[in-house]
Amino acid sequence: MDPDAGENGRVTYTIHSGNTYGTFDINKTTGRLFTAREIDFELLSEYMLQIKAVDSSSSDPKSSIINIKINVSDENDHSPVFKDDPVIFSVPENTAIGTNVWNFTALDGDSGDNGHVLYSLTQQMPKQVFKLSATTGMLSLMAPLDHEEYKEVTLVITATDQPRDETERRLASLTVRILIEDANDNSPKFVSKSRIDILEDEPLGYPVLHVIATDEDSRDNGRVTYIISSGNKEGHFALDYDTGLLTIVKELDREHALEYHLNVTASDHGQPSRSSSQLIDIFVEDVNDNAPKFTQSVYFANVSEGTGPGTMVLSVTASDCDHGSNSNLTYSIPPGIGDNKFRISPVTGEVHTIATLDREEKEQYTLTVYVKDGSFPAQYDTASVQVSLNDVNDHAPEFRDSCYPLHVPENTDLAQIHTVLATDRDAGNNGQVTYSITGGNIGNKFSINNLSGALTSRPLDRETRSKYYLVITAQDRGIPPKSGVCNMPITVLDQNDNDPKFSQNRYTASIPEDVPSETTVLTVQATDDDHGENSHITYSLSNETHWLFKINNVTGIITTAGTFDREKQSVYKFEVRATDGGRYDARSENVEVEVKITDVNDNNPMFDQYPFTVDVDSYTQPGQRLVQVTAADTDTDLNAEIIYSLVDEHKNNKFRINPETGIVTATSALGHESSQIYHLEVVARDRGSPPRSSTGLVEIRVGDISQQPSLRFQNTTYTVNLPENAPEGTDVVKVAALRSDGRLQRINYSFGSGNEDNIFEINSNNGLIRVRDPDKLDFETVPELILIIVAHVEGDTALYAYTRVTITLVDENDNAPRFTQDSYISSVWEGNNRGTYVMQISATDDDHGPNANIVYHIIDGNHDNAFVIDPAYSGIVKTNIVLDREIRESYRLTIIATDEGVPQLTGTCTLRINIVDANDNQPTFPPHSIVQVSEGSEVGTVITTITANDVDTNPAITYKFTNTGNPLNMFSIDKFSGKITLAVPLDHEKRREYMLQVEASDTAHRATTSITVKVLDENDNAPVFSQQAYQVNLPELSRMGTSVVRVNATDADTGNNARIKYFLGTSSDAGFYINERTGVIYTNSSIHYNPRQPVVQLVVAARDSGRPSLSAVAAIKIQITDVNDNAPKFSKEVYVAHVSEDAPRGHIVSRVSASDMDESRHNRNIDYSIVSGNSNGTFQITSNTGEIILMKKLDRETQAEFRLITLARDRGNPVKNATCQVVITVDDVNDHAPDFNQTTYAIEVSEMLGLGASIIQVSAIDEDDGDNALITYDITSGNDQEVFALDSETGVVTLRESLDYDITSEYRFIVRATDSSRHHRLAALAVVEITVTDENDNTPQFPVNKYLEFIPENAPVGTSVFTVYANDADKGIYGALNYSISSGEDKDKFEIDAKSGLVTTKAIFNYESRQSYYFIIRAEDSGGEYASVNVQVNVESQDEYAPVFSERNFYLAINSDVDIGMIVGKVDATDSDEGPHGRIFYAFRKITPISKLIEHLE
Repeated sequence: MDPDAGENGRVTYTIHSGNTYGTFDINKTTGRLFTAREIDFELLSEYMLQIKAVDSSSSDPKSSIINIKINVSDENDHSPVFKDDPVIFSVPENTAIGTNVWNFTALDGDSGDNGHVLYSLTQQMPKQVFKLSATTGMLSLMAPLDHEEYKEVTLVITATDQPRDETERRLASLTVRILIEDANDNSPKFVSKSRIDILEDEPLGYPVLHVIATDEDSRDNGRVTYIISSGNKEGHFALDYDTGLLTIVKELDREHALEYHLNVTASDHGQPSRSSSQLIDIFVEDVNDNAPKFTQSVYFANVSEGTGPGTMVLSVTASDCDHGSNSNLTYSIPPGIGDNKFRISPVTGEVHTIATLDREEKEQYTLTVYVKDGSFPAQYDTASVQVSLNDVNDHAPEFRDSCYPLHVPENTDLAQIHTVLATDRDAGNNGQVTYSITGGNIGNKFSINNLSGALTSRPLDRETRSKYYLVITAQDRGIPPKSGVCNMPITVLDQNDNDPKFSQNRYTASIPEDVPSETTVLTVQATDDDHGENSHITYSLSNETHWLFKINNVTGIITTAGTFDREKQSVYKFEVRATDGGRYDARSENVEVEVKITDVNDNNPMFDQYPFTVDVDSYTQPGQRLVQVTAADTDTDLNAEIIYSLVDEHKNNKFRINPETGIVTATSALGHESSQIYHLEVVARDRGSPPRSSTGLVEIRVGDISQQPSLRFQNTTYTVNLPENAPEGTDVVKVAALRSDGRLQRINYSFGSGNEDNIFEINSNNGLIRVRDPDKLDFETVPELILIIVAHVEGDTALYAYTRVTITLVDENDNAPRFTQDSYISSVWEGNNRGTYVMQISATDDDHGPNANIVYHIIDGNHDNAFVIDPAYSGIVKTNIVLDREIRESYRLTIIATDEGVPQLTGTCTLRINIVDANDNQPTFPPHSIVQVSEGSEVGTVITTITANDVDTNPAITYKFTNTGNPLNMFSIDKFSGKITLAVPLDHEKRREYMLQVEASDTAHRATTSITVKVLDENDNAPVFSQQAYQVNLPELSRMGTSVVRVNATDADTGNNARIKYFLGTSSDAGFYINERTGVIYTNSSIHYNPRQPVVQLVVAARDSGRPSLSAVAAIKIQITDVNDNAPKFSKEVYVAHVSEDAPRGHIVSRVSASDMDESRHNRNIDYSIVSGNSNGTFQITSNTGEIILMKKLDRETQAEFRLITLARDRGNPVKNATCQVVITVDDVNDHAPDFNQTTYAIEVSEMLGLGASIIQVSAIDEDDGDNALITYDITSGNDQEVFALDSETGVVTLRESLDYDITSEYRFIVRATDSSRHHRLAALAVVEITVTDENDNTPQFPVNKYLEFIPENAPVGTSVFTVYANDADKGIYGALNYSISSGEDKDKFEIDAKSGLVTTKAIFNYESRQSYYFIIRAEDSGGEYASVNVQVNVESQDEYAPVFSERNFYLAINSDVDIGMIVGKVDATDSDEGPHGRIFYAFRKITPISKLIEHLE
C-alpha cells in the first residue's frame, strides 16, 4: 500500500523477474497473483518471483520490490518408461552362469518415492535360465544355455514405481527377446561307412563313397567340409570339400596298390574350428585290365649303310603288369613289312637285318612290331620301329647367294634384318647346319638363329660405332664336324636421333641499364652428336625479347638491340633455341637465358608535392614538428637513398630539417612571427655517384593570416594538349595570377617543379610558357607532363600562389614498327590443307592510336603465292596452297609491318619456312611376276629380287612377307634389299605352287605385291598309307560281305605315278578280301567270337603305276567282340519310404536293387544313378549298392514329397538300362515360428470410441502342419493399464477402458503369436501402435475476468502492450488457440497476434485527449469453442510540452531601499500537459547581479 493521496498513491503491480515459462500473471491494480499456465513439478519444482509495485507520481515515482518463493508439490503423475519395447539382443550359448547380459532401465519423471523404480521378471519361456535384480534392473544368467535345445528366450519385465500408497503405484512392462547365439561346442560325427571294395578298372569320376559327418551346431559352426589328410599321396582319390563325395581321379591299378587307407578329416567352420577324423579302408579288386605295353610307342634305330645281313638293329621291349600266363609275351613283325629285310626274335624282341641296306636306295624303313600276352582273349600292343641309315660325313656346309654386305639404319627396332643360309648334302646330323656369329659382333648387337640363320639386330647407334664386320659360321653335326664361313660387312646409316645439347642448363648475365646497342651480353653454345648435316646447329630466339636482344645464328653470340630502363623492367627472360640440320626431322633444344639490368643513377629524387604547406600556431614551441617533407627516387640501393637539407640554412635559421626523415621543426618560438609566411627551399639529394638532386618548397604560415591579401591564379589547374614534336618556341599556355584586394602589382612567374629537364621556359612577367627543348617531348617516354607554376609578389609581405599545368602530349607517328626478332624460323608439314597455321610473327609500334595499328605484308620470297597473312593485322602466317616438298623444300619470306600513321612507317623481318617431308607417297611395285624353281634347288639360292619405288626420300623402304605371305616359311627376304632366298627344300609333291605376298613399308604407307613361285616336279614318292597299322573291332556273327575297314594310301606324284591298287598279302586269312580300287576289306563268311583267338592279322600292300612302280605295306589287326543283349531289371517298379524332415545328413532312406542276365563282366556290371526328381541334389544313390542317402537338410514346408527316378545301367556297348520310381514322404517337425503379416500394426481411433469396440486384428501364420501350425495370441507388454484386450484365438484387439486424448494420446504394446507344438513351442512378436485422435471436449479459459494494462502516451504504432494467454485442456489440434479482438468501442485502435496473443497499438495515444480505452479479446480453438475477456488500457501521461512564459521579457521596478521578502513582481507561465506533468515550478536559471540582489533581499 502507499499512504500518499491521488496519483502518488495509485500503485501498479508487475512481475519483475523469475516468471519462467510465463507460468504466473498478476493483476496490475489489485496485485492478485494467479497461474497463467499449467504447473508441472517435473518441468520446474520452484519459482522465485520478484514483484514490483510502482506509484503513479509524475515527478518522483516511488517503487518497491518483494520476493515470493513458490514451491511446487510433486504428484505421482508419471509411469515408469522403458526407452525401447521390445528389446532384442543375443547371448552366446557358452556364456558363464552369473554373467550380466543386459541392464534394463526405466525412467520415471516423478521424484522421491514416486520416481523410485523396482524391477521384476513376470514371464520367462521356454525355460527359467535368467534372473533380474529388482533394484538395478540387471539381467544375469542363472542356468546353462544350449542353442541346440532352444534358440531363443522370451521375457516380460515389469518396472513399478514406489509411492507410499500402494494403490497409486504405476507400472510399465517390457518384452525381451533373447537370441541364443550358437557356440561351436559340437564336433562333426561321421555317419558313413569306413570300408569300401572297388574294382581296379572303375572309371575316372566313379563315386566311391559319400563321406558324411554331421554337426549339431548352426550356420558356420555346423557347416562341415572334408579333406583327405593322409593316405592319398599318389592322388588316386578326390574328396569334394563341401559334399564329401569321394571319387576316383586317377586310374587304379591293383598291380600297383592292393589297398588304400585314407585318413579323412571333417571340420566345421566355427571359431575356433572343431574337427573329427575317420580312417576309410579301400580294397582294390583285380581285373585283367593290363595289355602288354611297349616301353616306347616308336623306336628309332640307326644302321650304317652297307652293313651285311644278321646285323642287330635294336631290341624292343614290352611289359605286362598282369601275372602268370597273362604276362607271357610274344613279338612278331607281319610278313611284307619293311620290304622283308628285317626279322624279330619272338622271345627277346631283338630286330636283325636279313639283307644288305643302301641309303641311296632308301634312307629310312618303318617297321610295325606286335606283342601279345598269353591271356584268353589275348591283348596286344603295337609299336613302330623307324630304322634310319647312317650317312658318312663328307660334305661341308656351303653359303650361296645369301652372303653379301648389308646397310642398316641406326635406331632400327629389334628386328630380323637378313637371313643367311647354307646347305650340306649329307644326311642326318652330317647334313644338319647350325649358325653362329664367330667374330666382329662388338657389343653383341647382332644375334643369329642357330637353326634358321635369321640375323637379328638390336637398335644400333652410329655415334657409338658406324661399321661392323661380322663373321658367320655354318657348321654341321658330323663327327668330326665340318663348317663354312661368311664374311659380312654391315654399315650403320646415320639418323637424326640426337638433340642439340647446350653447355649449360641455364645462362645468366648482368648488364648496366645504360649499355649501348650491339653490346655482347653472352655466348651460348650447343653441340650435336649426329653426323653431317644432322649435326649442323642454328641458333635463334624462340620467344618474345622486346626487340632488345638478338643472336648470331651461327656463333650463338647474344647482343643488345635497344636501350634499357631498369626502372621499367629489371629482368629479361627468354629462350634460345638450337636447331640441328636434320633434313626431314630437325631436332631442337631450348635453354633459358636471364639478363639482369643493373641500376645506374639516372633519376632525380621527386618531391611528393610542391609546395608542402602548413599552418602553425604562433605559440608553437621550438622542436615541435611542423611538417614532413617526402621525396621518392625510382633508382635502387644508394641511388635511391635521399638526404634532405635547406638551401639557405643561415637565412632560414628559424627552422631546421632532419636530413633523414625530412621533418621540419622550429628552432625558436614563433610568437613574434605571427601572420608571417615563410618559404623554405629544400634540397633532396640521393647518395648515388655522382649524386642527383631536386629542389622543393615548404610554405609555413604562422598564426592568423586571413586578414592579409592573397595572390591567386585565375585557374587552380591548367590543361593543354601539345604535339610531341612541337618545335622550339611553340606557345604552350599562358597563366595569370591576381591579388585578392585588386591591387595591381608586378607579378613574377617561375617553375616550381616538373621542369627539371628544362623542356619548357616561362616568361617571368606575363606567365607565357613555351617549348624550350623539343627533343625531350616524347609521347612514348612521358605521355603527360605536370608543371607547378609559382607566382610571386614582392613587398612588405611577400605573396605566393601556385597552380598545376597538365600538358598532355599528342602522339605523332615518329616510331616505325619493330619486329620482336629480325629473323624467324618455322616449319610446316607438306600436304596440309590450305589455311594451315604456320606461325605468328609480331611487331610493336611505340606510337599510339592509329599510329600504332600494324598491318603485315609479305613482299618477297612468296613463290607460288604459297603463304598469306590472315587477317593482315594478326601477323598469323598461314598456307595459301597445299604445299609439296617434292616441288619446293623451303621458302624465305620478307615481311614488312606498316603502321597507319601519316606518313606510314615500316619495319622488316625475314621468315624462313622449312617444308617438312610428309610421308605422303605410297611405295609402288612393278607388275606381278612368276618364278619357276626346281624342287631340287638347294637352300640359300636367291630366286629373285623385289624392288619398290617411293618418290619420298625418307624413311627408307623395308621389305617383309605379310602375315600369310610366306607359306610354311619356305623363303626368306632381306629387310632392306628385297632379295628373296630359298630357306627350306622344296617338294613338288607337297606343294606345287607358292603365292608369296611381299609388303613394302615406308612406316606410314604400305604396298603389297604377289610373286608366284612354281615348283617343278620329280618322280620321287612311293605310296604312303594314312596309317602304318590299322586296328578295328568286328562284332561277332557279322554277316558275309560286311565292310570291316577301309585302308587308304596316297601318292604325292601325279598321273600314273599316283594311281594306286591294293592287295592282301599271301599269308592273310582267307575269311577276308579287299577291293583293289577302294581299299575296303570285306568278310568272306560269318565270324564267330573265339575267346582263345579273338584277333585276325592281315597285311595290305599299296602299289602305284609308275615305272618302276613303288609300293608300301600296312598291318591290320581285327578284334572280334562280344555282343551285349540283356538289360538290367529292378526287383520293384515303385519303392516307398518315409523320412523325418530333421533327419541327419547321411541317413539311409531306402535301397533299390537290379540284376543283369549277361555273363561278361562289363555287360553285367550295374551302376545306379538318380536321373530326375532329385531337387537341389537332396539325395544321392550309392553307385554300386543302390542305397539312397540323405545329403542335404530337408524342409517339409518347401517340399513335402520327392519322386525319384533311379536308373540301373550296365557297362556293355551299347549300354542297356532300366528305371524305377522311389517315392519319399517328408514327415513334419516344428521348425517354423509363427510369422505376423506385419511387424508393426498402426491405427488411429477417436478418444470417444465405445468400450468393447473392435480396433484392429493381428494375424500370423505358421508354415508347419497340424498342432505345429495352431496359433494363440497374447499381449506381453505395454498394456499395463489394461486399456485393451486381445482375443487369443482371433487376434482381435478390443477397447477395455475409456480413452482420453488429453491424458494419453498414444498406446504401444507388444503382441505374441505362439504355436501349439507338444514338444517345443515357437513364438513371434509384433508391435501394435494405437494413436488416439483428439475430440474438442474442452472450452478455452482465460485466467482473469478482465485485463487492466497501461500504454505511454505518444508511443509509436506497433508498440507492445501486453500478451494475453488462455488455456484449453485439449492437447491436439483443438488445443491450439486463435486470438482476436472481437468487439469493444476501441477495438480498431489495437491489434493482436492470432498465435502468440501479443497485443500491439494501431494508433498513437494522447493523454490530454483521452485516458482509457476498452475492447474485448476472444480466444477460439479449431473446433469452434471460445472464451472472451474484457480489456482496459489506460494511457500514462508523458511530459511532452515545456512550460511557456506569458511574456518574452518581464520588467520589474524596485526601490533601492526595498526590504527583504518584498514581492517585486510576478512571472506567469502555462503548460499544455495534463495531469502531474502539467504542474509548473519556478526557479532562477542564471544568477545575475540583479538576481543576486533579489536573492539577498529575499
